[in-house]
This record gives sequence, C-alpha cells and structure tokens, in this order.
Amino acid sequence: MTLDGSSASIYNLKSLAVVQTNKDILIVTVPIKINNDEKLKKINRLILRGAITTGTDKYFTLAIWGSLDNETYQFLQGTQQTGTFKDLAIGRLSPSCKYYIILLSGNISPSSYISSIDVDYQTIEDKKIR
Repeated sequence: MTLDGSSASIYNLKSLAVVQTNKDILIVTVPIKINNDEKLKKINRLILRGAITTGTDKYFTLAIWGSLDNETYQFLQGTQQTGTFKDLAIGRLSPSCKYYIILLSGNISPSSYISSIDVDYQTIEDKKIR
C-alpha cells in the first residue's frame, strides 16, 4: 500500500515469465558523477560490454549527455548498431563535464545481455597561471 492509501505492485524480476520474443528496451541512468569530486572529467572512451542481437531492421542505441551543473544537459555523442555484435564503443567526448547520463535503447532478443560499462577518462586540472 502506498502513502496515499492506493494499492501498488512491485516489479519482481523473479516472478516474470521467460520472454521468447524480441522486446523494446529503454535504460536511462541517473546522473553519474565520476570520482565524486568537483573537477571536470573528459571521457576518452566508453564501452558497453555484452552481446546484443537486435530485431530485423532494428537498431540498438548507446548515447551520452553531459552537464556542468546537473540541471542543463547537452547531447555529447551516440552510436547505433544493428544485427549481432559484442561491445559497443563511443570515442573521445567533448566538452568535459561533471555529470553524465547514459541511454541504452533498442529492440533486442532475449539472449542479449549487458555485463558492464567501461569508462576511460581523464581529470581536467585547472590551468591558471598564478
């Protein structure tokens, strides 16, 4: 039961039936702050690890947005792939940001999986002459 008295159900992965057909998915992360400090980060490479099989004539999308203030986000880069593939990568991102949001979207088979997202980044140090 929720606070307002209405009934609500909980999404339970263990009780779901096994899926046999391709499904549309959309995964959007909460804002990610790398290393939890206030310095800007430049992502050199982001790799989605796993194996994906898309539906016929369907695409899988990996996209990333960045922000300096966690309020206004700018699209930085994205990539799309179709068919069967392992590991999807995005190269160097510009500009440097404090916060990032990652989006995964597509029509994928039940045998598809994502094991991790690897990020190679560098911290941007202040370059002021004192």
